[in-house]
Formats: sequence, structure tokens, C-alpha cells
Amino acid sequence: SDLPLVTAHSVREIWTFSKKLRALNLSDCVNLTDKGFPSPHSRHDGQSLRHSGRLVVPSPPAQFELKQDEKPAVEISYKDGLSPLVLPPHHKLHHLHCLTFRYLSRLTDDAVIGTLSHLRHVIELDLAGCVRITDRIAKSLLNVGQNLETLDLSQAKNLMDNGVFRLVRGCPKLRQVNVSRKHSNHFIVIT
Repeated sequence: SDLPLVTAHSVREIWTFSKKLRALNLSDCVNLTDKGFPSPHSRHDGQSLRHSGRLVVPSPPAQFELKQDEKPAVEISYKDGLSPLVLPPHHKLHHLHCLTFRYLSRLTDDAVIGTLSHLRHVIELDLAGCVRITDRIAKSLLNVGQNLETLDLSQAKNLMDNGVFRLVRGCPKLRQVNVSRKHSNHFIVIT
């Protein structure tokens, strides 16, 4: 099979260590789940996550060794070996202008919201084929939407009129929008 083998493990490394990224394209990485993206929550299973100015990124369980009487910052999901990726609030990717999550069909609102909470100057955002996203992402896009010019939400089957209205009204520089049910390279051009 020619499917990409990129998983949440390697994408987490990008978020954690590549602070000077200008563009990130994760198109068609079908194995990616929300675990590869920053968590929008500071809590998991009712327990507060500690990060005290550092990243909470435990290693997979096989490699995760604790000192005697030490407890992990969060519970690790043994299903995929990853805890939620909690980045400190000051961990911002100021240089990331172009973000492409095209056809990440397992991606949910939480991954998009968590990612957008660490961005400030996104100009292009491509969420085409992200069929699980909903109107919940609209509020997060408004927080970074001051510079947003191009937005592709084609095939976002759960996105409704209210979400589109909020986006268009809250993103003053928006010039191209694609909200078609079928993907195309045709955008609605706003002048």
C-alpha cells in the first residue's frame, strides 16, 4: 500500500520542537488521530495536568520509566501509548502561516481547536476532507482569524450555516473560502 506511515508520535515531535515552522502539510496522513495534536484541554479524566512551564509529553509506555514514588503528569492511554499533548500556554508557533490538514478523516474539533490555540498568524488553513469537524471550530478560528485569507472547509459535512456565518464575519482579511460538499479547487472569492 502507498499510504503514508506518519503517526501521532512523529507529529507530536513537530509541535514540540519545531517552533520556527512557516508551513506544515499533513495531507493524506490517514493514520493521524487527535493524539498527534495539541490538546485543547488542560484536564484529562478529571485530573489536572501539570505543566509548570514545561511540556507534558511522556514517552510511550515501554520506554516510560518513573523514579520510585514518582507519578506521571497524566494517565497514559495504553491503547496507543500516548497521553494528551499538553503544551504550555506560552508555547506559540508565531511563524506558522500555512497549515494543511487535508483528508485527515480521523481528525476532530478537539485537534483543530488545540492546534489553533497555539497559533497567531495563520494565513492559509486547509481542512478539506476533515469530515468530523463541526461548527465548534468557528470560535477558535476567530481567535486566529485576523490574518486568515484562505480557508478550505470542503467536505466538512457537519459544518452548518451558523459556523460559516461566524467565520466570515470574524475574519476581516478572508479572501477565499471553499465550503463545497465535493472537493474542488474553486473558491468563493470575497472582494
